[in-house]
Amino acid sequence: MISQNYDVEHGIVNGCVGTLQKVNYTINSEGYRHARSCVILAERISGPVLPHLKDHEIAILADETTLTFTHPHSHVRSSFQRSQHRCLR
Repeated sequence: MISQNYDVEHGIVNGCVGTLQKVNYTINSEGYRHARSCVILAERISGPVLPHLKDHEIAILADETTLTFTHPHSHVRSSFQRSQHRCLR
């Protein structure tokens, strides 16, 4: 499921559901796999496609962001990392 609006005009929006077609990953020195991107098939999307994809396929890329905030009363500072995937069309 897409969790952000990427291309509203072509239907790649928050809540868009698709079927996983492929996962691209790297393997670290300990042998663990880390997903870098995936391809999903979402029948409800339209518009141009990337050269290596089929109609209605979307490439989703990994994206991480560190968020930091300070509590307004206690002034305690906290941070956390959010991991999400971006759509590439």
